[in-house]
Amino acid sequence: TQATLASSGDHSLGVATATMLSMAARGLPLLPLLGSSASGGPGNSLALAQLVTSGVPGAGCTPKDHRTKVLCIGASITKGNVRIFSGTASTRPYPTQLGELLGHDYCVQNLGMPGATVLKHSHRPYWKYKMILKQIRDLKPDIVITQFGANDSKEPNVHTDFLGDYTDMVEFLKNISSRPQVYVMAPPPIYTFYKGHHVYGMDSRIVARLIEPLEEVSRATNIPLPISIFNAFRQHCPKLSDKCGWMAPDGVHPNADGDAVIAGLTLATIRGDDRCSIRKEDKKDCGFAHITQTQCKERGCCYAFGGFDGTPWCFKKAAVKFASKEECIATDEQKTECGYAGISGVQCKAAGCCWRQIKLNGTPFCFHKVPKEFKRLFTTTTSTSSSSSRSRSRSTSSSSSTTTTMKATTTTMMPTLMPSPHVPSSSTSTRITSNPTSRTTTSVFSPTTSTTKTINAFTFNSFSSEATVGVVIATLVCLLGIGCMVRWLRRNRPVAKSGSGHRS
Repeated sequence: TQATLASSGDHSLGVATATMLSMAARGLPLLPLLGSSASGGPGNSLALAQLVTSGVPGAGCTPKDHRTKVLCIGASITKGNVRIFSGTASTRPYPTQLGELLGHDYCVQNLGMPGATVLKHSHRPYWKYKMILKQIRDLKPDIVITQFGANDSKEPNVHTDFLGDYTDMVEFLKNISSRPQVYVMAPPPIYTFYKGHHVYGMDSRIVARLIEPLEEVSRATNIPLPISIFNAFRQHCPKLSDKCGWMAPDGVHPNADGDAVIAGLTLATIRGDDRCSIRKEDKKDCGFAHITQTQCKERGCCYAFGGFDGTPWCFKKAAVKFASKEECIATDEQKTECGYAGISGVQCKAAGCCWRQIKLNGTPFCFHKVPKEFKRLFTTTTSTSSSSSRSRSRSTSSSSSTTTTMKATTTTMMPTLMPSPHVPSSSTSTRITSNPTSRTTTSVFSPTTSTTKTINAFTFNSFSSEATVGVVIATLVCLLGIGCMVRWLRRNRPVAKSGSGHRS
């Protein structure tokens, strides 16, 4: 086993070896898997490790699993246990912690591939792992969570292909026979204290601006807005040029505490949208005899194996439960998007979400209810990170600089992002045709040099939400002033005197 995996030169050797030895102890066959690995090339050992792990009891999901199946796909942040210059980043990746938080009714499969991108034309596209894509289809997941972007920032075609390729990925996942609910997740910020703006070749300035293209992907594919990972890290550690208690020493990968926060925000999203966890006696039939899972999901209903006791497998969703005051008590770091862009307070509450229109710092006004598990987890995580930051401050600075540091880390503020020379000052756009091969695009990050302008649904908005609100307020003030002036002129205009020979 070690000789076969060592020939690939992949860093997942230890994981795959331990997994295969465990299978051997259970008497499971290994030769077919070894043959597929040996015939592959560099990088196939990681795919082999994922495939083997899925067959070990308790390690993930299987095609015949009757629990709610959650797949997490992405790169090294999703995979976890990644070697960095100072050790290993996050021995407890967020999919592992998410599985613990969701409980026994869910199974979570980690399909992260270190170095992978959503771009089809790159050094390591996720699309090339045919074995993993087949596994995704065969597992028939109920929920899929995707996180790409950090590795994509290294590629020159990220400016033109990111929106289209990410949209194709979401459409591929949505069209799986189980019709899963798909969520996109922005990567956390890259803290540039280590090597400036470029760490491992990644561009921190592009990563900082990925949330807007991801929102465009969400709107174009009719899925929920991105899970607010970037905002949570930014609120906790607003200074991107400094260290963060939720990040590993390289400033790119989260540590165990950071992964706990990602898992908690994902838990809030899944629980907030879950209307299929219903008791057997409350399930109402929503279909017909021998209905398939695909047909059931396309009718907008829930599908779950209910045994052979007469419980319907295809049943109607539960009614929306309004959020209580206790469920809406949350810090800015605990809030994740619920609803859609432009949602009102009434619409937000009717969807069972929380509404707090307080700050214009990127924190969502409409956010999911905060589960009790996340509140307990978050309290432990923040106390651990704050104590470690205090110890570092005492050892590296005087009392005055410590006070300044603590004020900076406890004050919630909008960080000042360094403008990228690749980022335009005005919005550009991207057009995607029905044929993926005939896609016409313009840059979403770099300055527009072409005189041809394309206007369509995929427009990279370079204005922040604060600037948009400011423009709206200024426009309303101007209109109000014009209205007052017109009214004053009407009241004070001179009245012409009627002549003697004219009828008054």
